[in-house]
Amino acid sequence: MSWCTSVSQDIGPRYAGVLLGMSNTAGVLAGVFGTAATGYILKHGTWDDVWGVAVALYLVGALVWNLFSTGDTLPRTSNARSVDVASMGACTQKLPA
Repeated sequence: MSWCTSVSQDIGPRYAGVLLGMSNTAGVLAGVFGTAATGYILKHGTWDDVWGVAVALYLVGALVWNLFSTGDTLPRTSNARSVDVASMGACTQKLPA
């Protein structure tokens, strides 16, 4: 899942570490609370209830994402310094035969 770090660097290059940390924390918390919520729902309901909650959360997430997300760089990071990888020679070096 190497794309995770590149997405946060594309969205906010200056704050990529903070953004990655926040998204990683949100993912971990979802796993912790999701496991506890599943146990609670199964204690008082059925698997159909568990899947109903999961579907509802995914639909809400998709709706929020589609309403508010953009691929634009944040204005406060537009003056962040960019690195030209080709000038560093990383992509142009030939491997020994």
